[in-house]
Amino acid sequence: METITKSQVMQEITVNAAILRDLFTGASVCAHSKNDLPSLNGVQISAAGGVLSVRATDRYRLITGELTVDDLMLFDTVLISLDDVKRVLTSLKALPKRSYREQLVTITRAGDLLTIVNGSDTFTLAPVDAGFPATSHLYDQELAAVDKIAVSAEFLAAFNKVPTTSSATLTLKFSGDRKPILVDIAHDSITWRGLLMPQRII
Repeated sequence: METITKSQVMQEITVNAAILRDLFTGASVCAHSKNDLPSLNGVQISAAGGVLSVRATDRYRLITGELTVDDLMLFDTVLISLDDVKRVLTSLKALPKRSYREQLVTITRAGDLLTIVNGSDTFTLAPVDAGFPATSHLYDQELAAVDKIAVSAEFLAAFNKVPTTSSATLTLKFSGDRKPILVDIAHDSITWRGLLMPQRII
């Protein structure tokens, strides 16, 4: 069964409930936790060229989750507030485990509103009108050997909350003692890419 389908009439994507749960859960890990920075206090979602993408950052961590599908769909980039993401996640997590494989969630973009339908639960959301920072270029780091590097144990541990395969481990790649650390996280369906900023060594 295809995970995502394309509507021919409007901007609409249909996602398997288990996949959307993992995408939103993983992205939420790196979102800014307070609403004082609206552009960072949420999860950005988009789809193009057969890839559904979510991303989030709090300036110290960054994560991107990508799901590749056969369908060449288009869904304009939209930022969903962290509070709204958590509301949808609560609905997804309430599903019986046996329902995850069959349950589909529809996300529709119509004008200034976003509608997410999960079975009998319908969420009508107003996307966040704030500029999410450009992040794709940050992953283009040349790897380099490092003697030592300091990181926040709390921030690094947060990547352990990103949904993975059952036996997955984090792979860290270094690009310099003061440059971002790249984090790869294994998943059966989602390509996760994380980034962690180093801390200053005193």
